[in-house]
Amino acid sequence: MFRFSAMLLAGSLLAASSASAQQRDHTPADTTSGPHRPDREMMMKMMETSDARLDQLVKVMNQSTGSKKVDAIAAVINEMIAQRKMMRGHMREMMGHAGTPGH
Repeated sequence: MFRFSAMLLAGSLLAASSASAQQRDHTPADTTSGPHRPDREMMMKMMETSDARLDQLVKVMNQSTGSKKVDAIAAVINEMIAQRKMMRGHMREMMGHAGTPGH
């Protein structure tokens, strides 16, 4: 059961990494102009910080064994959930749906 859970987590991590890489590839070519440039820079820094935090947790997870491995896996999952919720909140703000239920 543990191996299945670990494989499921690894698949989720790969999917998240792939989606993240695809999103980065689709950024507009000219990000140096326009009224939202500081917001973009701040968002990019926040994403880099989030990526670094997740990378560190994954490193700890990969080095852990026994019951510490389970705790490390839980930490990775919790971080992924927190980052996803934060990203969805930012997307809602950008799209103007912050107060719309069901989105």
